Formats: sequence, structure tokens, C-alpha cells
Amino acid sequence: AYSHGCVRCENPVDLAKMLLFYDENTQLPDSLDTLIQHQIHKTIPLRKHIPIQFDYITVGTTKSGNLHFYKDIYRKDDAYLKLLFE
Repeated sequence: AYSHGCVRCENPVDLAKMLLFYDENTQLPDSLDTLIQHQIHKTIPLRKHIPIQFDYITVGTTKSGNLHFYKDIYRKDDAYLKLLFE
């Protein structure tokens, strides 16, 4: 799997290509497609520090627009709600 564990990424290949682009990495995004096509696992170190922000989201919407609540397994909702309403 491209995305596993507690961190999920909707478009991991697009994210990887964007990171390579901003890193000005010699490993071109087209080469990434080739690696994926041939199922070759390879670590591509980045040359630049690129900050990434993670969001912890326990509510979203379905494709039909209905609210969907996820389990707050890390119990962070109370702290976020407190910040919102202070």
C-alpha cells in the first residue's frame, strides 16, 4: 500500500511528484512512474527541507454531502473544540 497506518494520503503519487518538483530532484517525476510501473521500491532522499502539515480530522462529508463522524481515537477533539470556542 502507498499509504498505511495512522497517516493516509489521498493522492500519494501526486504528492511524491510535487515533492520531487519542489526539491528540484534529479529523479524526475516520470522516473517515479517507471518505478511504480515496474513495482520497484526505492528510497529517494530529498535534498531540501520541505515542511509538511498534518491535519487530524474526525468529521467529513460523504460524496452525497452527508456528515460522517470518525472515531476520535487520539482524543484530540475536546482540545480542538476548546481552542475554537475560546
